[in-house]
Amino acid sequence: GVPTVTVPYSFFDDGTPFVLALIGDMWSESDLLSWAYAIEQATRARKAPVLETVPAR
Repeated sequence: GVPTVTVPYSFFDDGTPFVLALIGDMWSESDLLSWAYAIEQATRARKAPVLETVPAR
């Protein structure tokens, strides 16, 4: 397969996420994850989803 990782990079004005896709050669998963983590830490673009809490049934 083709190792790929997407990283939150920014947001459009309407709040839609803009992501960066990193695509690597075979067996490059470790490098891709390292780069993705570095980008994620540098941009701080990740937003946790707002989850609605509902009572248990």
